[in-house]
Amino acid sequence: MNQPRWQILVLFVWISTGTACGVPSNARSVVLPDQKAEKSALREENDSQAEVAFAYSNASGNLLLTLPNTKAASNRSFARAVCGSGYSVAVKFDAEQKAGPRFTGHQRADNFDQDQGLRFAVLNGSVPDESCLLTSRRYLEAREILPIRQGNKPCGPELLAKTPRIARREIILCRSVASFSDNALFLAVEYAPEGENLLAAFVVLLGSDAYVQVLPAKRGNDAWRADDNAEFQPEYVTALFAFRKSDGVFEVVVRWLGAEGDALRLLRTESPGALETVTEAARYTGPS
Repeated sequence: MNQPRWQILVLFVWISTGTACGVPSNARSVVLPDQKAEKSALREENDSQAEVAFAYSNASGNLLLTLPNTKAASNRSFARAVCGSGYSVAVKFDAEQKAGPRFTGHQRADNFDQDQGLRFAVLNGSVPDESCLLTSRRYLEAREILPIRQGNKPCGPELLAKTPRIARREIILCRSVASFSDNALFLAVEYAPEGENLLAAFVVLLGSDAYVQVLPAKRGNDAWRADDNAEFQPEYVTALFAFRKSDGVFEVVVRWLGAEGDALRLLRTESPGALETVTEAARYTGPS
């Protein structure tokens, strides 16, 4: 059985030019948080991870199965699932499913009954052959699901002017992947390489502020994803849906298609200018 070879590298950096990430150039030095604040932030992060997990559905869309490499996959108390375009359904834990004798290692609808994980029943509606985010009721009540407009089109001059430059590298490829209400945009950007060092980024633009997740890679057959031949290919990046919290924090679920399947990430805007991963998973759908 072939095993997935996900080699997606994630690095969070503070861009040296503050204005590039929505931080004024004359901003004062950042005051380090005290231990109490650090513990509070860590507790909030752990709570978020415990309240969400990635899953996928069967062909009829009435069942969901947690992906084995997602955080909090042992949580049986998930009450909601959000799937493509922000469609939300109620769910309830059904059973712990064991791998069947014909299990191929794939997380596909045609192998659903043979896969292993926590199985949840969809209580209203159906979500056939989808990647979804399981959530607690509390998690979803604290967020608004934003209307999404898919696009994945080249960035125009005005958008390029707002896109951060990283390490003074030129932007060689920029795609506006999706837009949301309140002037929110999600971009996939590639920067000029420096020798064997490749660089790309996921970028969220909220008005005049930019939030960046830097994606460095080494030139080779498996740079960002398996068998990508060092090509970033932002046309394979999709925003499935997005949330906004009452405090203005923006979250987006990203699907990054590769030769062996989908990389799924829940990203969150953080100050100053960082786009951080809350949880992630790989859905192996590649060749047998």
